[in-house]
Amino acid sequence: MKNETKKKNIILPLIIIILGVGLLIFGAFNYFTGSKSNDKDFSEKKSKHSGNEVLLEDVTVTGYMGIGDDYTFYVTKDEEEKEYKLDYGSRDIFVALNDYSENVKVDIYYVEEKENRVITKYVIYSRETNEDISDVKTVPELRTKLGLYNEGTYTEDLTLSDDVPLISFGSDEEGNNYTSYEYIFLKEDGSVLSLMYVVYEGEELPSDLFVKDQKYSVTFEVTEGVFDYEYKITNISKK
Repeated sequence: MKNETKKKNIILPLIIIILGVGLLIFGAFNYFTGSKSNDKDFSEKKSKHSGNEVLLEDVTVTGYMGIGDDYTFYVTKDEEEKEYKLDYGSRDIFVALNDYSENVKVDIYYVEEKENRVITKYVIYSRETNEDISDVKTVPELRTKLGLYNEGTYTEDLTLSDDVPLISFGSDEEGNNYTSYEYIFLKEDGSVLSLMYVVYEGEELPSDLFVKDQKYSVTFEVTEGVFDYEYKITNISKK
């Protein structure tokens, strides 16, 4: 009986330590990756805070840490990062803004409350059009507003801008090794589109397929990768 009690006294603190370390790792992962918060009912939330709101223009959302409903967000202005609580809008959208800092301009309003800075409103603008797109509630909707591709398959007429690719190496989910050749194409409206052509181990890149200034009909697949969306050519032919 004494031995059992002794074991319990040792095991309980170990369990507490393991849980604590796990929560810290989870919080750190969210901070550095900006992973989704699985927030379903936050999108319609309006702030209940009032007072002298402070406006910060053109900020960058760096990441977040938290569990349950208690989240701390990290926002950078002029290379100075500060912590904030969010009491407005969509948590998922706010976190995702870090991945679109080149595409959006974000303004925040906040109030000082006790020891916290509480964001009472944010406004999202497209950098290209200066359109207010704050009403978006999902990442696919945000990408659509910004003129970006969502997951799916597309076919377009494109012109190869540069025949010197960016080369990288990887492996798929089945463990098959491949070489990725990333080429820059021009769309008909003059905008740039970067697509990768994958060659698996044992295969070769067609020597005469990619020719600078050549026009192509290209079918490509857009998928959400670990860190970014991936654009992979599935079929290409000269026009």
